[in-house]
Amino acid sequence: WKTTLGAALVVAGILLSPTSTHAQATPKPTPDSTASSVAGAKGSKLYSMSFAGGSIGDLQQLWTRAFTNDNFLINFSDPSLQLPPFQVRDMTLPELARSIAFLGRGAFAVEVVERNESLPGNIWRVARPSQEAQSQNYKMRAIAAPHLFASPDTLERFLGDAERVQRELLEVSYQLKKEEHSSPRFLSSIRPLRNQKVFVLIGTEAGISGLESLIQAAEQAAAEASKESKTGK
Repeated sequence: WKTTLGAALVVAGILLSPTSTHAQATPKPTPDSTASSVAGAKGSKLYSMSFAGGSIGDLQQLWTRAFTNDNFLINFSDPSLQLPPFQVRDMTLPELARSIAFLGRGAFAVEVVERNESLPGNIWRVARPSQEAQSQNYKMRAIAAPHLFASPDTLERFLGDAERVQRELLEVSYQLKKEEHSSPRFLSSIRPLRNQKVFVLIGTEAGISGLESLIQAAEQAAAEASKESKTGK
C-alpha cells in the first residue's frame, strides 16, 4: 500500500510540476517580419520589408518598431482583412506604399508623406475608399477562355503575363493619380475559375478592360496554336 501511495504521489508531482511538458510548451516558430532602410542615391532612402502575413495592424506594429519616428494612421478596423506574406527590396517609400495597396486588392488606399527637414519621421495614412467611389469605380466581369484553360502550362504562363501587366497598370494608375489628383484608374484583379474555364475580373472599368483585352488576345493565340497542332502544321 505504501508503494502504491508513493508511486501516486510521484505521478501527481510530475503532473503538477511547473517544469512539466504541458507547463512549458514550446511555441511554434513563426516566419520573421522585418523592415529596414539603406541610403540611396542623392540622399534618398531605399526600403526593404519582409512580412509574414497578417492584418494592417500587424503591418503597423512591424513598421513602427523598425522606424520609431514614423506615424502610421489607420481610420478603419476590419480583423477579416488580411495581407498575404510578401518580401520587397530596395524600394522608395512611395513605391512601397503602392505595393502594399496593390496587395490589398483595392480594399484600402495608402498615402505616405516622406520625412523632411521639418518632419522627423514619415507619415502613413491607410483608409478605405469611400463607399461612393467604390460603387462608381469597382465592377466585376467574367471572361470565358477555354483554350487558355486547356493546358496547366498555358494557364500558368498566361497568369504570369497577366500579373506583370497588372503591375504596369498599377504604376500608370498611381502616376496619373499623382499628376491629376484623381482616383486610381487601372486597378484590377484576376481570378481563374478552372472548373468553369472562366476568368473573373474585379476592379475599375479601365483596369478590367485592359485585362479583358489581354485575355481575348491570348485566347485567340491559344486557339490558333491548338488548331495548328491538330492539323499537323
